[in-house]
Amino acid sequence: LLVFALEQSGEKVKKKQYLDKQSFSSFAEQNAAKDKSTTVYVGNLSFYSSESQVYALFSLAGNVKRVVMGLHRVNRTPCGFCFVIFNNRKALLNAQKLLNGTILDGQVLKVEIDPGFREGRQYGRARSGGQVRDELRASFDVNRGGYGAIVESQMEAAKAELLTPINQSQSPAVHMPPPRLPPPGQHNFRGGNFRGRGRGGRFHPYANRGGHRDFRDR
Repeated sequence: LLVFALEQSGEKVKKKQYLDKQSFSSFAEQNAAKDKSTTVYVGNLSFYSSESQVYALFSLAGNVKRVVMGLHRVNRTPCGFCFVIFNNRKALLNAQKLLNGTILDGQVLKVEIDPGFREGRQYGRARSGGQVRDELRASFDVNRGGYGAIVESQMEAAKAELLTPINQSQSPAVHMPPPRLPPPGQHNFRGGNFRGRGRGGRFHPYANRGGHRDFRDR
């Protein structure tokens, strides 16, 4: 879980922090790790930004040791954040100062000093498997998977309900009358009648049109 805290001095809010309880037991322990860290957290990434793009951008701040892309916990697809690990502290400070607020693939990046990457932190922590912010989002964001996970699930449920076929056992029975067949020896072909059997039969093409014609008279 991510626990948010506001450090206040009188009525003025100085800074907003979060405590990663899966990695640290207190803000003091977490801040001490940040003071020695060479890792930045990059938030608000587009789902379509690649690792190579992130590497190229953050190399402008210094030597990049590793880029760890954030992944959806279930689908293992990018879910809008990453960790960039530098070779030294100076490159980290440059990245925070110069690249925070940079626009990449239409998204304004959020660059913060991270206490250090640990295996497992690359996966989303929301119930759906992505990030909490995307699970709760009600607006449509084309760069971050469309609607939030909760809204998306509600839309899928509504769509499934509309497409559910009517239960035939509960619908009223409809009785169709049987087809009317001509009497034996009399069949309709394109409006004409064929009466009789064998060689003596006559074909009357205009019998149903009020006319009569016998082809044997030709």
